[in-house]
Amino acid sequence: MILASLKFNRIQITVVVMLVFVALSFNFSAAAAEPKRIALLPFKINAEKDMSFLQNGIFDMLTSRLAKEGEVDVIGRQEAESAFKAAGSPDPVTESGARTIGARLNADYTLFGSLTVLGNSI
Repeated sequence: MILASLKFNRIQITVVVMLVFVALSFNFSAAAAEPKRIALLPFKINAEKDMSFLQNGIFDMLTSRLAKEGEVDVIGRQEAESAFKAAGSPDPVTESGARTIGARLNADYTLFGSLTVLGNSI
């Protein structure tokens, strides 16, 4: 009876130790994961006046808000704009076009959009 009890305790301890190792391996693999890459394409600005400063501001704002050291990398502006121009600067950018450009940049996500300026409202 005592031998059976000791054998059962060893099995329990072995199972617990194995579970701890499995849990730790998941934690280390998550820490070693590659950071996600985001491509920001130039936003289309619909306005009567030149609003290129707004386009630059959007890129800067989104880059600073989305980038996170070791977790999220935002692809550089020049690299993204070069890929955009290589794709023929599609107007408007469609979802499939954004996917194609993102694939060229090796991006996990591609962000694109447009803004419309009417009077003093955006």
